[in-house]
Amino acid sequence: MEMMKQVYLIADPSLKQEFLIKKVSAAIRGGVHLVQLWNNWPRGAVNEELIKKVHEICTIGKAKLILNADLSWAEYPFIDGLHLDEPTDLSQLQRREDFVLGLTVNNDRRIIDWAAGNKVDYISFCSMFPSGTSNSCELVQFETVQYATETYQLPIYLAGGIKHETLGKLHSLKFDGIALVSAIMDAENPENEVKKYLNYMNK
Repeated sequence: MEMMKQVYLIADPSLKQEFLIKKVSAAIRGGVHLVQLWNNWPRGAVNEELIKKVHEICTIGKAKLILNADLSWAEYPFIDGLHLDEPTDLSQLQRREDFVLGLTVNNDRRIIDWAAGNKVDYISFCSMFPSGTSNSCELVQFETVQYATETYQLPIYLAGGIKHETLGKLHSLKFDGIALVSAIMDAENPENEVKKYLNYMNK
């Protein structure tokens, strides 16, 4: 039986806190199961109080909070995992039970191979389509996603430029979920938007 596809929210911590909390809370009510705080902290200073507040919301909503940060944060108690932007030496990583480790991948198949061989819990392809929020990512070739699904059993998320108008273009690919930023954070009703994406992918 095929698993239900999921929605993963990437939230910008530089947003006004009240606004951020409101949007994340609504998205979790809609069915988001993973929330990542992107590494975009104002003036480069990580706001631990904000992390704690978002983690509390995630815990109540049975979602997990992932921090886009380096391995020095692995022992921090108010996150459920880390998202890495590139392969990193994991030999000293002491992972708690249920700790989630993700990695951004692109068209370089060697990075996909590395993820599969280093017990990464999921990979996220960036960017599937042109996007204002992932403008540092190259566009991913569909053949690269197919390579990952045919070669490994890694859970796969697709990110970058995914919205209602582009989601249908992904129907030929096997994937476990989509990672959304502006499609949810800019929505007037994030709860309903998440439900729409989930319903479309799983109908």
